[in-house]
Amino acid sequence: MLDLYAHWNFAPGARFDVGVFNLADRKYWNAGALPLVSGSSATIDRYSAAGRNFAVNFSVEW
Repeated sequence: MLDLYAHWNFAPGARFDVGVFNLADRKYWNAGALPLVSGSSATIDRYSAAGRNFAVNFSVEW
């Protein structure tokens, strides 16, 4: 899995964040979220994590 994340402090107390997560768009499962099902089960895809996704955040502190 490959994530890209950047932030920019463009003024005192102001921050802009941007990220691209799961850049290669691989299918994976979080071990803590996976119930006891076999690897060949037809329902295992229901528990896979999100594919490629993006996030943008703007924060101000005073």
